Amino acid sequence: MGRTAPQPGEGVLFVPGGSVHTAFMRFRIDVVFLAADGRVLRIAARVPSWRFRRAPRGTRFVLELASSADGPAPGLAAGDSLAVVGGDWSALRRHFLRLG
Repeated sequence: MGRTAPQPGEGVLFVPGGSVHTAFMRFRIDVVFLAADGRVLRIAARVPSWRFRRAPRGTRFVLELASSADGPAPGLAAGDSLAVVGGDWSALRRHFLRLG
């Protein structure tokens, strides 16, 4: 919130993740709801300011990406799986939960 739009290819991963609101944001985002194993549950494309998107059941991580003119989170679709470079999703989750 209050930041300038991310550059293409940039995003923010929320651990743990849940439903998303875009209050006070000045740009559209693509929201990727992920299961504990990195599987894409749903993508909310081009979410404008002052909107709410409910996380589907099983969401453990949320990835917010810069909206793309090429479509929602280009190259991603529900059912795809994302990998964590140098680790796995469970390790990432434990790491962030210890910090919080």
